[in-house]
Amino acid sequence: MARQPNRSIAKRTKRVPKMFRRGTKRRVSAQTGLAGEYHVLAQLAERGYVGALTLGHTKGVDILVTNPRSGDMRHVEVKTSPR
Repeated sequence: MARQPNRSIAKRTKRVPKMFRRGTKRRVSAQTGLAGEYHVLAQLAERGYVGALTLGHTKGVDILVTNPRSGDMRHVEVKTSPR
């Protein structure tokens, strides 16, 4: 005779992480935005620039970029969208 699975364990294993539940589009879009910012930072580093994330503390500026050769500083705003 087959043994029935414990229902309390089955319920726990079927839980969906909060970020994938309904009504959490803000969290997912925030994660997408951060992923985009890190991608841009990586691309800048490959090209020899120095970048620093502002982590949302300045409006309209996501990354501060400096050219180490000339010392010029630029502000970058990154726009991303989920596929």
